[in-house]
Amino acid sequence: LPTVNAAQHRSSNSATAGTNRMSRSRTNPWEPWMIALVVLAILLVLATAIGLLVYFLIYDQKLFFYNASFRINNVQYQPNFDKQTSAEFRELSRNIEVLIKQAFQATPLEKRLINARVVRLSPGNDGVLADVVLIFKFIATDNKEILWTNIYHSLLKKLKSSTWPLSIDTSSYKLSEINEESGTNLLNS
Repeated sequence: LPTVNAAQHRSSNSATAGTNRMSRSRTNPWEPWMIALVVLAILLVLATAIGLLVYFLIYDQKLFFYNASFRINNVQYQPNFDKQTSAEFRELSRNIEVLIKQAFQATPLEKRLINARVVRLSPGNDGVLADVVLIFKFIATDNKEILWTNIYHSLLKKLKSSTWPLSIDTSSYKLSEINEESGTNLLNS
């Protein structure tokens, strides 16, 4: 049997230990500070992406104005309906506004409806023609046609159902989008 002296055995062990240290440093080239820096950069990118998403979903909202009109059959026009401050105008307006707000209850539009206000009551064929401004808040990039369709059908569904104490002629119902300036002018008139 070959004999190995102690010096050869030690040098062989130290060479193996050196090789092990070198192989360890080759398998993990990342220093702890580099790992921390990469993790921090990833977190920064994620935070920026989440921040932009929140901004566009919450803060990039726009007001959309609509004008709804329909005839009320069971109310006869009165001269006091010309004055928004008259008791008759306020009472009929309140009933109409409650009806409109009910149309959007339990729908995705409920939280988007900012205001529904009667701006004019005028004589109609055997009744009163009501003009209402509806204000909704949506994300600026939402599809306008889909929004209009959802609003139109939600309100029409309510107008076709029981609208007591008002009797609505649904064939007279119209809804149109109006710009903010026109909507504001109608609200202030």
